[in-house]
Parts: sequence; structure tokens; C-alpha cells
Amino acid sequence: MKKLFFVVGMFFWIVGCSDDSDDPSDGGSDSDTDNETDGNATGLGGIWSGHFLSDDTQEQLTLVFGLVSPQTNKMYFFDLLPTNRSIIAEGTADLADTAVTASLNTYNDTGAPVGNISLSATLMTMDGAMGFQGTYTGDSNSGFFSGSGKTGFAYMKSLYEHPTTMADVAGTWSFSDEGGTQTTITIDDNGGITGGNGTCVFSGQLSIIHPDYNLGDIQFNIGNCGSPWDGDYTGLGYGQDPTSLTMVISKADFGFVMYFGK
Repeated sequence: MKKLFFVVGMFFWIVGCSDDSDDPSDGGSDSDTDNETDGNATGLGGIWSGHFLSDDTQEQLTLVFGLVSPQTNKMYFFDLLPTNRSIIAEGTADLADTAVTASLNTYNDTGAPVGNISLSATLMTMDGAMGFQGTYTGDSNSGFFSGSGKTGFAYMKSLYEHPTTMADVAGTWSFSDEGGTQTTITIDDNGGITGGNGTCVFSGQLSIIHPDYNLGDIQFNIGNCGSPWDGDYTGLGYGQDPTSLTMVISKADFGFVMYFGK
């Protein structure tokens, strides 16, 4: 049994937030934010949990996770429930002091990008915990996000600030989709990815962003699958416990989530 990735709890920044974080000025970490290889170099890097709430319909998306690259502020939002394998939104954020702005592509249930939203939020602390709260506006093609709404996310310190090595993620991982097709990948000791599902062929590379943090950068290729699957993807991945590995990947015309287990 491998030793990484354990979850202390799950918290949502809806009416309050968790006590699982530090000051927003350093991204919840005591690390040197001037070092671009640091796990929180940009101040937004990490794993977040929260919600989106539509002003127009009062419909709410909960159980939403956000992964943010500490190197580039690339953001992925997705449904934590493994029955939904589509990305909710992805894009790149800017952080100026505590002001967060982002232009995000939104996705439909089949994994296709359909619209765009503008996100404006503030990185803050509430009851000693770090998170960001704000609003969004979406174009008419954005489905749930069409119109305006509110959002809030809490920083998952215990999940993100956990030492990770390639030895922790190396091995064979698999999942079965809704139709029962099993996908298997093998990650070698250098992060090389190989695998497939009997028809599609997978290859790629997983790189630990920082040894003190539970987040990996992913380069992924799918071949022999046909449209819209085939192509080169980029993304992020993390482990929620020693036997689970989540990868969120996208390319220009498609994106999805893979929930692997051992």
C-alpha cells in the first residue's frame, strides 16, 4: 500500500469555510513565493472545493473541485462525483494582490467546450481559513453559466500540502466507464504513461510539480480512438487517497476527467 494522498476532510465555501488554510497572500503556504518552482508560487496554486450558484435559476453546482497550477494559474473545475466525467470549466487566471480574474471555457456533459464565462473574485480569509469568493457572467452558449452568478471556493490545505514522490504514483491504475469499458494505464518510475482500453492507445508524462505538494502536471496523448478523443492533451492530476488518482485533461475541442483506482 502506498503512503501518499490522504484526505482529512472536505469543506465548502458557501456560508462559511474550513479552517484548513492560511493567509491568502502566500497561497496558504509558508513557502517562498518568489520561487517559480514552488508549489504555491502564484498564490492560487492548489486544490480547492466549492460551488457555483446561478442568479437566474438559483440552481447550484456543489461538490465542485478546482485544480490550479502553481506555475501558470491554469484552472480546471470539475464535478467530484465520478459518475460525471466532464470538465465544468477551464482557463487561466490572473492574480493582482488579492484580486482574481479569469476567462474560462465552459463544457457540456459530453466534454465539448460550448461557451465562455468571466470570473471575478477576491482571495480572502474567513474565520482563519483561506478561499476566494466572487461572481461570474457567462455568454448565452454557456448552459448553466449563461447569465450571472456567484461562486466561492475553500483552499484544501490538508489535501494539497502533502509530500508526493514519483514512487507514490508509479504503478498500474484503472477505471471502468459507464458502458463497462475498462481503461488501464501504467506510470513508470520516471512518470512515463502508457496504456489503453483495448481500442484507444494512451501515452504521456506525469511530472510532480513540487515534492511537498499533491499535484502533478500531465501531458497526455490519445490515439486510435477517433474524434473527438484523439489528440494531445494537457492537464493536472492529484491523489485523494493511496488508491485513487484523478486526472483532469483538455485540448482545444474536448476535455474530460479520469478517476483511476488500484
